[in-house]
Formats: sequence, C-alpha cells, structure tokens
Amino acid sequence: MPPAISVIVTSYNYARFIGEAIQGVLDQTCQDFEVIVVDDGSTDDTRSVLDRFGDRITCIYQANQGKSIALNRGIAVSRGRYLAFLDSDDCWLPDSLEARLATFKADPEVGVVYGRALVVDEAGRPLPYTIGAPERYPDETFRSLLYGVFIPFVTFMVRRESFEQAGAYFDPGFGTTNDWELYLRLSRVCRFRYLDHPLARYRLHASNWSCNPLVMAEQMTRLVERALSDPHLPPEVKRTRYIVYRNLYTNIGLGFVGPGPRRLALQYFTKALSVSRNPIWTAVRIAYLILVGYLNRSRLGAWAVSELAMAKQRLNYALGR
Repeated sequence: MPPAISVIVTSYNYARFIGEAIQGVLDQTCQDFEVIVVDDGSTDDTRSVLDRFGDRITCIYQANQGKSIALNRGIAVSRGRYLAFLDSDDCWLPDSLEARLATFKADPEVGVVYGRALVVDEAGRPLPYTIGAPERYPDETFRSLLYGVFIPFVTFMVRRESFEQAGAYFDPGFGTTNDWELYLRLSRVCRFRYLDHPLARYRLHASNWSCNPLVMAEQMTRLVERALSDPHLPPEVKRTRYIVYRNLYTNIGLGFVGPGPRRLALQYFTKALSVSRNPIWTAVRIAYLILVGYLNRSRLGAWAVSELAMAKQRLNYALGR
C-alpha cells in the first residue's frame, strides 16, 4: 500500500546539515511516509551521510541541474497522496507532518497546508522571530500572493490531486522563485489553509539557495509581469497593480541593501516610489523595512520586530486587508 505522504528532500553540498534534516523526518509523530532524497551533484560528503540511513530512505543521485529539476525527479518516483518538501539545511518539528495531514483529512477541499517556521542561525541557535503568515486577503490567495510571498517552503504540503491540476511540476525557469511560481498556479485550483503555529526550523546562513539578489530580481520581476499579463485577472487585482509593483521593487531593493551593490538598491527603491500613489508613505515604508533589517541583527531588536509583525498580521487578517 502506498504511503500517505511522500517527503522529497533536495540537497546540494549540505553534508553538514542533511543528517539532521533527515533524522527530523524519521522522528515524526506521523510515520505514514516515504523519504526520497535527491542529491543534485554534491561534491562534499553528502553520499556518506546518506549511506548511514540505509534502506529507511530512497536516494537519487544526479549531475547538478538545479533545485527544480531535483524536485521534479523526486516527485516522479513518489507514491504518496500528499507531497511535502524539505531543503536539506532546514528541519521539521516532531508533529509537523501529523498537524498538516490532520488538516487535509478534516477538509477535502483544502489543497495546500502551511504554517509558521522558527528561524535559526547556521549553528541551529534560535533567532527571536518566525516566518509564515495568513493570507493578507482572506480566501483570495492569488491576490495575496501577488502582494508578497508568505508561505515558507519548509512548511508547504500539497495534495497530489491539486498538484497535478496545477501542472505537476516545478518550473526550472524560476529556480530561486520556483516555490512562489508554484503557489500562484495552485492558488487557481485549490484552497490554502494556514496553521498558526511553528511546524519547522528554517536555517538562515550565507549559502541559502536564494542568496543571489541579481538572479532573484530578474526572476521575481518576470514572474510578477507574467501573472499580471493574465487576461482573466480579477478586477480587484487590476485595481491594485501599483501595490504589486511597489512591493516587488521594494523587496528587490531590500535584497541589495545587505550584499549590494547599493546603487541597485537605490535604483529599485526609486522605481517603487515612481509607481506608488503615495510616494511619501512608500518612502517611510522603505525606511522602516531597512530599519527592521538592521534591528534583526540583535536579539532584542529582532524580538521587537517579530512581535510588531505578528500583531500587524493579525490586524490585517481581522480587517481582511
């Protein structure tokens, strides 16, 4: 009998993390799963780490082709009714699968379940904030996703039927934003459900998959432009195109504040101001987000930012904004 859940783990040169990630899966309170690990051409000791788990996991080794192709390779051999994904530098909390599976079983119309994730540093030490939020516009997932990404990939789980309706693939053309691209497609075919408690630990470190701001900028822009070119775009989305672009340019600019070059940060902030209907408020917002970035470098500052962000998320959800 096929397992309920197929867990797809992808990795590239993360031998130092992948053992913890896989052990976190094997220690889940729900045990009705299979684990498929796709090693995307690692040149470190990943294979020797995987060998320790024996037949408890299925391993696929391929030449380096990128995360999307690695994910698609794992999905192709999977058998579960639900698909859950894990980058090998992250880790699930023990009840992560159980909580998400119970949510699917309670509501057959739900196609995607996700929740919050704790943020840890490279050594696994907790940082005082979380990622993940409810939809900004309740029951308007597509519109909410254009406003910005709020679904941590480490907590994302999808019903296979919904995944197939959305095309059943991760797009290699959006390697660093392939999760956002998939979420947008899924938002057209199924309902999303948010669990307001931590399901995983997201590791923040210098070699995260998404640490190339130039590539991120190109792919994010192309993805938003494609989404907004849809002739069947809902009227409420058409009315807020300027907000979508304001947020896009702001987020790209923030990506250049740390790693640089700073001139590109200024360039994208200027574009955000140019499309905004309220440039003064946009300038204040940009300044606030830059300040938040600096505050997050200290534990007290990060805690204050996290509490403020969670309060803002709850208010937005209550107001349906």
